[in-house]
Amino acid sequence: MTYHVTCPFSGKKFYRPGMDDMRRFVYAMMTSKHCQKRIRIYDGSEVAGTMWMKGGYVWYQRKGSRKHHTVREDGTFRT
Repeated sequence: MTYHVTCPFSGKKFYRPGMDDMRRFVYAMMTSKHCQKRIRIYDGSEVAGTMWMKGGYVWYQRKGSRKHHTVREDGTFRT
């Protein structure tokens, strides 16, 4: 299963094999340029989740869920 995301700055698509790898990649992209946009992570043509930055934290929300999580630098959730 591969996930892909479209960069909001360049418009390029980036592919990663796992969700943790993709969250790590999006986290690095958002913190390096201080992105304030919502970035959607796709699994094929379906949305798998959404990430955004607010208040200095990067948040992740899975498709179909109201709960959102804070993401660490390594792509895992903060407890």
